[in-house]
Amino acid sequence: MALISLYRMNLLAEYKFHFLMVLGNIGCAFSYFITNFAFNHGMRPPVYTVYRLAIGGCVLLPFAYVIERKRLPSLTAGLLCKICLLSLSGTSLPIITFFEGMRCTSPTVAAAVNNTIPCIVFVLAVILRLESLKIRSGRGMAKVAGSVLSLAGVTIMTIYKGQPLSRFKEAPLHMEDQAIQEEWIKGSILVVVSCLSFSFSYILQVKIWECE
Repeated sequence: MALISLYRMNLLAEYKFHFLMVLGNIGCAFSYFITNFAFNHGMRPPVYTVYRLAIGGCVLLPFAYVIERKRLPSLTAGLLCKICLLSLSGTSLPIITFFEGMRCTSPTVAAAVNNTIPCIVFVLAVILRLESLKIRSGRGMAKVAGSVLSLAGVTIMTIYKGQPLSRFKEAPLHMEDQAIQEEWIKGSILVVVSCLSFSFSYILQVKIWECE
């Protein structure tokens, strides 16, 4: 029994971060539907984004101050510019475009396209030589195959729009199919822009940390 308990503890310690990441993604999935419900009842994406960032900042600020107060660097003009650039590319721009795109499409499409961020980061890292592409190794082949399959699946989901199974708010009867299709294309493009901005912010963080 003692060996089994020790094995379980070691297993939990080894995979606890993976478990937390899965829980985080489940929470994100629920938040997409809640957010879409708010949009269908009159909330605009920019207003929702301001509320979200303001509440998140107020909640995280005390923890950041208590935990990081001894390691806070001096706030210089260069550091302030980097913070603003990261905030724009990794928070404000991608969140607003993502929510606007989700409003025009659906939470399913938004969540599916959002899963291409690792693929985009991988491609950017290879282009900028932050990561080597070892195509002959098993890991390299898995990365390439996974990226291709992910992008292909997202492309199919974005281009093809079937009949919705259930919606919080039905489209108006007078709304023509062409207008609905245009909204769908617009939303898909906005979600892709959001993913590109998120991916760029990750690469930018690596570059900034290297300089620091």
